[in-house]
Amino acid sequence: MAERRGGFLAGLIGFIFGGIVGVLTGLLFAPRPGRETREQLKSKAEELMETGKEAYQVQKEKLREAIESGKETACQKTEGLKEKIEEAREKIKSQVETVKEKMEAKKKAKKEE
Repeated sequence: MAERRGGFLAGLIGFIFGGIVGVLTGLLFAPRPGRETREQLKSKAEELMETGKEAYQVQKEKLREAIESGKETACQKTEGLKEKIEEAREKIKSQVETVKEKMEAKKKAKKEE
């Protein structure tokens, strides 16, 4: 899970960094007056923030779904194990009773001799 989280963070950081580099490169190759540049930077920054928020929400939802799926799987496995343990317990109990009955029968047979 740490790998997924680290991969997501690395991807998000790379995405944001790439966006910043792209904006700066665009500004260098197409210079504009100061006011236009500031407006363009503000617009791109808002766009990048919105894209970053959307990516965060998508990954957050995927993580939540994975956690829920993991919980469901764990519950199913736990129930299956409980059933198997109970079956084994009953089987052992039955075998112990059978052995006790045989031992009592042998004791009784020896007393009768």
